[in-house]
Amino acid sequence: MVLVSSCMQKDLAWIGPNLPVSTAASIMRCRGVGSLVVMQDGRMIGIVTERDIVHKVIALHRIPEWTRVAAIMSRSVVSIASSRSLYEAADLMSRARIRHLPVEEADGVVGIFSARDLLRPLAIDDL
Repeated sequence: MVLVSSCMQKDLAWIGPNLPVSTAASIMRCRGVGSLVVMQDGRMIGIVTERDIVHKVIALHRIPEWTRVAAIMSRSVVSIASSRSLYEAADLMSRARIRHLPVEEADGVVGIFSARDLLRPLAIDDL
């Protein structure tokens, strides 16, 4: 059984809630990620994704430099433990209709698991 811990991205990309969406987009581009965990006072308070930026800012003709991350982030975050299986992660993502899962342990967020991470074991097995 392949676990989330073996495929998740451990180098967590994050942003503060009061920064502009343009900064979030720049971080995503530079880091090559599709989501950022929103952190405040050392704890996760939300998540912002490329999809959030497109649907809640660009499509509504809002100005990314003036729109704060807090205004578009998802506050009800679905997360998963690193000890869960890829099957459980895929099932959770499918049921919640999301593509990014923060990975949490007792000491907080330890990584992020995305839909593309589901393919990682297949690529390794094919080598």
